[in-house]
Amino acid sequence: MPNTDTNTMSSEHESGEDFPRMRREKEKVRERQQQGDGIGWGGQTLREQFEDLEEKTDETGHYAGFERLELKQEEPIEYEQMFAQLRGDLVTARETSKEVAATPIVEQEGELCYGLFTPEGDSIAVSTGIIVHIHTMSEAIKYMINHDYEESPGIEPGDIFVNNDTHVGDVHPCDIMTLIPIFHEGELVAWAGGVNHVIDAGAIGPGSMNVSQASRFGDGAYYTARKIGENFELYNSWKKEYPAKTRTPNFLKLDERTRITGCLMIRDSVKELIARTGIKTFKQLSREAIEDGRRGFRSRIQETMLPGTYRGVSFVDALYEGQKNVTRDYADENHIMHAPSELHVREDGSFQVSFEGANKWGWHPFNCTPAAIQGGIWVMLTQT
Repeated sequence: MPNTDTNTMSSEHESGEDFPRMRREKEKVRERQQQGDGIGWGGQTLREQFEDLEEKTDETGHYAGFERLELKQEEPIEYEQMFAQLRGDLVTARETSKEVAATPIVEQEGELCYGLFTPEGDSIAVSTGIIVHIHTMSEAIKYMINHDYEESPGIEPGDIFVNNDTHVGDVHPCDIMTLIPIFHEGELVAWAGGVNHVIDAGAIGPGSMNVSQASRFGDGAYYTARKIGENFELYNSWKKEYPAKTRTPNFLKLDERTRITGCLMIRDSVKELIARTGIKTFKQLSREAIEDGRRGFRSRIQETMLPGTYRGVSFVDALYEGQKNVTRDYADENHIMHAPSELHVREDGSFQVSFEGANKWGWHPFNCTPAAIQGGIWVMLTQT
């Protein structure tokens, strides 16, 4: 098996001119902080920038208040070229980093995806792959903003964050995400994120998927939007803790290299695009791409669906009786899970989803955290 020391990869990436450049970026961030400015655009804190964006979106009905797509309308070819480059580089990052992985779930089945996100956590472009996690990564970034990570533990160039807490942003604990901030001249301009399905997360039963435990304490190791490194170097404490909580440490080490590799490739792509087109154009693109996508999706609904209410029912047998790793007698049962859904489509292409009438909660995890449900709805509605 190849060398699993992630520091080897990070030190190679930060050789030459890149490490001094990152060090200068860190100095600019600290200068802004000393002046009382945040790492957001125009000196705002991330929380202020996030709240400002949400307010403009609510007031205008357009993402970030972008009622006119100036870049796309005035420079349509340049707009499409830039977006296509980002999209292509995300796919390239996925296909290249897949070769680093050892886990068959990643290397053979492709349970891996990457996303490029705004500073507020909204997806600009996505790779191919298991893209339900584009939404879960978005939720994790928003969690960090809303819990003032800018103040503590801090968000700086070269930082590495990890999350697999399903109540923050994930589907299963075995879906581990890596998030890396991308800075330019002291400002946070984007996030690169990647998720893969690991082979074992240290749950009560071996393997990646465990759904028979009746307590969160049987789910395995949880990492709640944690900073695990800086200067693209993993903390020694993390390198000790991470492998110790799984039955397959070498697989997880290589999966971590996979995610970091892809995120660094995305970061390099963004840096190259900013150097070529300028930061103002990149910021404009990152806003317009999301609003353009929102309009396209709404138009697709209007073209393919009649206004009205669509209803469906679904029943799933949940067979847990006699499971050896069920630790409580009260959870030793079989039952039917009822998941009705109702989609109300309006004439303007907006819609509302309801699960009214679903059966009561059960003792076993079943992909029902808010991030998992929202991500599942997003994938279903965008791909069908």
